[in-house]
Amino acid sequence: MSCTARRRAWLLLLPAAAPACSGLTDSGGGVIAIEIRAPSASPTIEVGDTLQLSARALDRNGDSIAAPLSWRTADTTITVDAATGRVVGVTPGAIGRVQVVAGTLASDPISINVVSRPDSVIAVGPTALVVPLGGTESAPLQAELTTNLPAGPLAGRTLIFTVVDPVFASVAGRTVELPNAQLADTATTGGDGLPTVPIVLRRVVGVAQPATATVEVRASRRSGAPVPGSGQRFVVTFQ
Repeated sequence: MSCTARRRAWLLLLPAAAPACSGLTDSGGGVIAIEIRAPSASPTIEVGDTLQLSARALDRNGDSIAAPLSWRTADTTITVDAATGRVVGVTPGAIGRVQVVAGTLASDPISINVVSRPDSVIAVGPTALVVPLGGTESAPLQAELTTNLPAGPLAGRTLIFTVVDPVFASVAGRTVELPNAQLADTATTGGDGLPTVPIVLRRVVGVAQPATATVEVRASRRSGAPVPGSGQRFVVTFQ
């Protein structure tokens, strides 16, 4: 397999002086290079979440070779298990660097971004709203994404609002809608943890509205786990 083919699957990390896959100095035991596998070139994890890295040692022919590997970091932003390469996020808003060592050969560091984790979805406005006769839309459905860490409210994250009642057979048959003219809409949070663009529930013109409609709000962590507080609901009454 060529160097080019190997790089498609692995992030090749060599000593800074090494120009290519061949002609390198043997570090002992036949190891001349180390490859690290990460989900992306610059992975991001939340505080408390884990990231599994893997690595392999290569000989001068570019083939995998059995050799003891040890992981290390000089940063307190993260921790890494020396034996397994399992990284845990510790300090939000910072970057941690990880290296792997085989004998006297150390890889270039790979950088890992650590961000705050969302800890709760909170309804900060009324959850029972009324659209008066002649009105077209509700007041904003206010939900805030927060963290228990010192970072406070979380900016640039996602809140998902979904009409859960009535249940419509298709979007085309809807009688109420969110700002994107759909039954589900995604809002990005600002520095206060609230949607940067107000999320409201609107009447669909030309059709009869239900007496009430319910909108659910939820959020997910980067791991895919739901943020506590997800599933809170806003009930909108149409007069």
